[in-house]
Amino acid sequence: STHLETSSATRNVSIQRVLGAVDFGSRSSVVLQLASQIAEKFHARLTAAHAIPISSPFMEGYWIQNWREGARKGVAEQIQKLLPGGSPATEIEVLEGSPAGALSEAVRRLNADLVVIGRSRASEAGGKLGANAYAIITRSPCPVVSI
Repeated sequence: STHLETSSATRNVSIQRVLGAVDFGSRSSVVLQLASQIAEKFHARLTAAHAIPISSPFMEGYWIQNWREGARKGVAEQIQKLLPGGSPATEIEVLEGSPAGALSEAVRRLNADLVVIGRSRASEAGGKLGANAYAIITRSPCPVVSI
């Protein structure tokens, strides 16, 4: 079997930014670990992201703004805890909206070359992608690795 670090196929691949998308499920630390390894292999920038599904024109005002700021800070702290030690400098993106829509927009804005996402344990057992993973893969403007 061929491994990424020894494969000659990776010599002609250019990856400038890897986006590791987490949902804080059981696979999130593995997602960021793989994203970090790929970023290191290709000397790429690493961005860790999470989407908070809260965007709505009805969710405005002082209370929601304070809640949003607290949520963004909490998400950033959670991501920081999941990052492997010694990982390359990581940018953290706290996104708002549906996971597929928010990630697709972030991929375009950041010009990401690869997205790494996790799969739920249930999807592993049945061999099928979950609804979020399927939507992310089909809407992403760049390749997606689902683990």
